[in-house]
Amino acid sequence: EPKLLPFLNMPIQSGSQNVLKRMNRPYSLELYNDIIRKLRIARPDIQISSDFIVGFPDESDSDFEETMNIARQVGYINSYSFKYSPRPHTAAALMPNQIPENIKAERLAKLDSLLNEIQREFNLGCIGKTLSCLLEGPDKTGRHLVYRTPFMQQCIVEYRDNAPELANIEISDANKASLRGKFSD
Repeated sequence: EPKLLPFLNMPIQSGSQNVLKRMNRPYSLELYNDIIRKLRIARPDIQISSDFIVGFPDESDSDFEETMNIARQVGYINSYSFKYSPRPHTAAALMPNQIPENIKAERLAKLDSLLNEIQREFNLGCIGKTLSCLLEGPDKTGRHLVYRTPFMQQCIVEYRDNAPELANIEISDANKASLRGKFSD
């Protein structure tokens, strides 16, 4: 589907249906997975990013493993993950079985490690490809330009006067956080 970009943020929050229910999320994992399946049929190259909250009240080890499983299954190339923190006057702040801070920290570290590895592998898989990238502007040093790929990765190239706003860039290097490349003209 040409109108659909190859990158979409689809927040899941948790891979556990029990946790989603306690969070008052109106969707099911079945619906979420069905939407991703349909997106991948319409656009096979589509990549997904997400948002996660770990340590929501009464989140069991099993609930957390379900979050790890959906992260592996979907293969999110970017994500934002946080520890649950109670907010005053909210239903969740009053729920029993608040998760201790050390367990939330352990879970967050474990999830972040998995998500970072998935992102790093995806970025490494871009080496050798030429991607159409949108100019953001110069970096802090002024020696490089920063572009964004269609997958929202940061791509750094040597500075060039009158650089095009949209450029084909051949990716030559990658890490977890960004790509490096050169203009392919």
